[in-house]
Amino acid sequence: MKKLPSLVGIFLLALVFSAQAKNTIVRKVNVLAGANGTELEISTDDPVTPSIQVVTGPDRLVIDFPNSTPAGSLRNLSLARGEVTGVRVGLFSSAPPVTRVVVDLKTPQSYQMFPSHKSVIVKLGPAETEFEVVNVPPPQPVVPQGPRVRVSFRDGLLKVWAEKATLAEVLNEIHHQTGADIAIPSGAEQDQVIANYGPGPAEQVIAALLNGSRFNFVTVGASDNPAKISSVILIPRTGGVTPNNSPAPYQQQQPQARPPQPPPPQPVEADAPDPQ
Repeated sequence: MKKLPSLVGIFLLALVFSAQAKNTIVRKVNVLAGANGTELEISTDDPVTPSIQVVTGPDRLVIDFPNSTPAGSLRNLSLARGEVTGVRVGLFSSAPPVTRVVVDLKTPQSYQMFPSHKSVIVKLGPAETEFEVVNVPPPQPVVPQGPRVRVSFRDGLLKVWAEKATLAEVLNEIHHQTGADIAIPSGAEQDQVIANYGPGPAEQVIAALLNGSRFNFVTVGASDNPAKISSVILIPRTGGVTPNNSPAPYQQQQPQARPPQPPPPQPVEADAPDPQ
C-alpha cells in the first residue's frame, strides 16, 4: 500500500507530459507538376518536421507527421501528374497521433524535403538522384521601423520633426497634439515631408511647414488663447507651387561674419615751409 502514492504521482506526471505535447493538424495536400519534376506541398497548423521513407512493391513515398491529426476536409486523390498516381491521407496511429501521407508512384523516385515554417515541400526526382533533406530556417520577424513623424506642443510652443512622412501624416499628428481642427485635403497623402521646425509659436511653425506646398492655408487662433491654433484651413493652389521665401524667426540664426574693414587713413603731415 505504500507504493500507491508513488504510482499515483507517476500517473499524474504522465498526464502532465501528455497535455504538454502539442498536437497539430494537417490541413492541405497539393500536388504540383513543374518543369523539374513533381512537387507536393503539405500545410499544417504548426511547424512540424515529418519522417519520410521510400517503399517498393508497389512504389510509394510514405510521409509521417508526428503529433498530428488529419483535417476532416482531406480526401484521397487519384490523379496522373508526372510520376504521381495518387495521394492518400489518414490517421496512422492515435496514441500518440500520427498522420500518414502516402504518395503512390509509377516508378521509384528520389526526393528532397524542405520543411518551411507551417508547410513541408517534397520534390520528387529520378531514382538516381541522391536523397537529401534541406532544413530551411523559419522567416525572421520583421523589425518595426521607428516613427516617421514626431510632434510636440508644450507651453504654447510647437515642434515638428518628419523624415519622409506624408503631409497628411504630419497634419494629422499636429491635430492630435494641438487639438486644432485640420481638414486634410486630397493629395496631402502624396506629398513627402522632411522637416525639423521649432520649438516656436504654432502659427509660425505651421507656416514654415506649409510654405512652398501645393496648398494655400489660413491659421485661425483660439479666441481665449492667442498662442493656440483653433483650426487650419487648406485650399489647393492654382498655378503651381509658390517657393518658400519666408524667414523662420523662431529658429536660431547663426551670426554672419563681417568682412574685414580697411584701417582708417592716417593723417598726412604737411611739409614745413623753407625759411626765407
